[in-house]
Amino acid sequence: MPDNEIKELYKTLISLRKEIDSSKKISENKEYQMAEIHNTLLDKLVPEISSREDKFALEIIKREESLTKYKQEQVVFLSTVKTLQKEENASGLYTLLFPDLAQSTQSHFTIEDIINNSKFFYADTIADALRQAKEQVGEYGTIASMPYIIAGKAAASKDNKLWKNWLTALSCEFVGTDKKGKYAKQGESIVITSHNCGFSADRIQEAYNTKAYNTKGGMTDQHTVILTQDEFDAILKGTFPDGTKNIQLYNLDDINKGKIPEPLFGQYAVYLPFEQAKKTKSDYHQKKEFLNNPLVLVRAGTPDHLESYFDKAKHPSKHHVGNWHKFNQIDPTQPQGLVLFVGSDYSGLNSDIDLSDDARFVGVEHRAAKK
Repeated sequence: MPDNEIKELYKTLISLRKEIDSSKKISENKEYQMAEIHNTLLDKLVPEISSREDKFALEIIKREESLTKYKQEQVVFLSTVKTLQKEENASGLYTLLFPDLAQSTQSHFTIEDIINNSKFFYADTIADALRQAKEQVGEYGTIASMPYIIAGKAAASKDNKLWKNWLTALSCEFVGTDKKGKYAKQGESIVITSHNCGFSADRIQEAYNTKAYNTKGGMTDQHTVILTQDEFDAILKGTFPDGTKNIQLYNLDDINKGKIPEPLFGQYAVYLPFEQAKKTKSDYHQKKEFLNNPLVLVRAGTPDHLESYFDKAKHPSKHHVGNWHKFNQIDPTQPQGLVLFVGSDYSGLNSDIDLSDDARFVGVEHRAAKK
């Protein structure tokens, strides 16, 4: 089937879904029409899956293929699509068919999972802790980003383990110069905060292994990973040092308007002008200041959970929560990156941590997620 025909079928399917959602009724005719389109699309998608021996996706299809109701059909369809999205381009299909879906393989997880079904992965170095977490949660598990950790802490009781430990997030900050003026004025420096993507354990290990500071592949005096300009240019195009590609970059306005499709689980990044990020106070904040801090919002990915998080995290008498950074210490013309941390309580959100410090990631295995 030609790609343009597939695209038209997909558009029709989306149109039918919107019509059903708006009317909140499912007519048998519309349901049948949707099921027919869905099955036609899967006929095209299944060979793509089979050719890669993607047993997880095939299991989903086999388990759900007899279901015809709209909501049930939607689950398997989106699950299949999101599995395809893990593969680079999937022969161009997901890029062609699903531009409006968030880049995420983790949407089957919930806030309840990080509260009740998560595990900690601690090691003496960030690289070792990240490697351990990746191995333990498996291909279909999730390691929590800063937005996910904030949401979990906001919903958890203060006696939950999430409030008993500082945590390392699968979120990173990258600083460098936008030489072509893609997201800032040409030649200006920017900060890019990534969630659910960023550094691989091997890329961080490479920085450890380079003994001399301020050399290619090593660390800066502030213990951040030195990047090449090519690496930073690739980030501006949506390709990160851990190998993730086609990552959408958003801005602060997108966060405030709720335009990020899956802020807790999606793979995405948000950019800020470096000078704007630098001007934010690296210190403790009172509530209003914290909730309106541009860097806090970028790190949180959404304002939805911030107030509840602040109220639980705040100092018992001083009523403040921290937000810390290194932007007053670093040279923004040298491309570099670091990993984000969340304090156990009012210490708050932090990137002012040495790359050589220990780490504690939190993750959920796929089989542990609430079904």
